[in-house]
Amino acid sequence: INATHIDGITRIIEHENGSELFRLQAEKFLFFYPVVKVHAVSTDVKLLTDLKDATFSFNKKDFSLEGQPIEIGSFLPGNYPVTATSKGEFVPHSTDWSVLVTTAEDTNEISLMELDTMIMMDSDESDGIVYVNGVSTKKTIADLKSIGPIFGETAFNLYAEKKSPSGELVTSYDEVGTGGSTVYFEFDEELLEEVIEVDYDEKELEEFVLDFRVSYGQALAEQDFEIIRPYLKPDSIAYKELVAFISDLGDDYYQYNFTLNEVTETEITEDEAIVSMYEEFIFTNHKNKTTHYERDKDYNIIINDEGVYEIYQIDIIDTKRNR
Repeated sequence: INATHIDGITRIIEHENGSELFRLQAEKFLFFYPVVKVHAVSTDVKLLTDLKDATFSFNKKDFSLEGQPIEIGSFLPGNYPVTATSKGEFVPHSTDWSVLVTTAEDTNEISLMELDTMIMMDSDESDGIVYVNGVSTKKTIADLKSIGPIFGETAFNLYAEKKSPSGELVTSYDEVGTGGSTVYFEFDEELLEEVIEVDYDEKELEEFVLDFRVSYGQALAEQDFEIIRPYLKPDSIAYKELVAFISDLGDDYYQYNFTLNEVTETEITEDEAIVSMYEEFIFTNHKNKTTHYERDKDYNIIINDEGVYEIYQIDIIDTKRNR
């Protein structure tokens, strides 16, 4: 500005980013001597935060975060160094960056809110213990719910660990968490499934086959396969053979009168059991002719994933007929 040109108009000097730096006003000193008054333009800086247990440094001045907004002060436009330090028990760290203060707004606001700086945690297995960078927090997902605050792009490796019903430790898949993210801990469900250990019991096996024979007689009389479905392993040889046999009975009259069911031997191995039976029954056909049958059979049985016996194969060892 030309100080000799006194017109009362305030001139403004701006930063290249558009911020006002100085306001210049020319006037006469003692009514004779031209002077220029230089007014530096400053603007307020405010920290918006709801965080606790952390500190914030602006232009090397420290502030303790107590969950309330903080008036930092009035500053000239420019870049200012900032440091945020977490005092969190599980993720302590410090992050530096710079903040540009401009006169574009009456107040320059810096935001450090819980929503943007905490890692939220969730899982269907909320009793799992949380690990941060390989170190146990000794707290469950349900107890913690979140950890932080975490500033900038700082990332932490997270996983959870819990015991399976058998007592084995099962670890979730690794996750990476940053401020404002949500981490879902996912476990291999097969590893967490309860393993049902059921030993083959000789007396239970005998009762199981005898019960099957009673139900089988009813299924034949009513021509209803569903009566014996619970005894059979799905899609097994026995299952397919009996489905076909009962469906082929048709509308003609047949009668199966089971007169004797007797267990002759039970053989148990690690993977299956074989119950041998001696069976007698009288078959009456559609012409009312009867045949007396004597049979030796082997029932091959396994235990399914729910700990239930299932017949998967029936072998006819010997058959005698008497009319």
